[in-house]
Amino acid sequence: MVKKVVIVGAGPSGLLLAHYLLRRRDKYQIDIYERRSDPRIVSFSTSRTFPISLNERGMNALSNIDGLEEAVKAISLSVTGGVFLSKKWQVTLFALLDEHSDNLAEALTQFTLRRKEDGHALVELGNNTFPLAKGLFIEFLIRELVAKTLHKLLPNRFVPSLSDLIFESSVPYSEILNSYKGWISKVKKSNKKFLTSL
Repeated sequence: MVKKVVIVGAGPSGLLLAHYLLRRRDKYQIDIYERRSDPRIVSFSTSRTFPISLNERGMNALSNIDGLEEAVKAISLSVTGGVFLSKKWQVTLFALLDEHSDNLAEALTQFTLRRKEDGHALVELGNNTFPLAKGLFIEFLIRELVAKTLHKLLPNRFVPSLSDLIFESSVPYSEILNSYKGWISKVKKSNKKFLTSL
């Protein structure tokens, strides 16, 4: 007998739940309702929210589905009680599940290996992109403004700003970190000095 399930909200939790249930073959009929417009017809930057994460409420909901909470925690980078799971990594996980015939243990092992470098880069970017010292923060704002302006005027000659690369692009975090390693190093030293002076 097919069970009918209605999911309200097409965010990470709703989509992950739908995917989980649909992978159980023909046992579920899923309807998803979302208040925002269809992302296929709305400009990408106006339809995306940041960060894509699950808070405590989302994790509690997942805990009611046998095995799903553990699977999400295993593939997610924990950040202050929530978890990040970008669309890119969701696609990677789903492809690995297909590749390994729904063998979750093997898919998660491979997923973890592929995600490790980007996970470390995301932590580094998250901790060291925004300076705490006033002078360096002003420099950051100026850098952002100049980069956004130049990229808008000459997109083939100038890369997007650091914040646009992190939040608006699909560039792997490890590549972003490598491109901005000088800035990240400068902020890291400045923030350490700032925090020790408190």
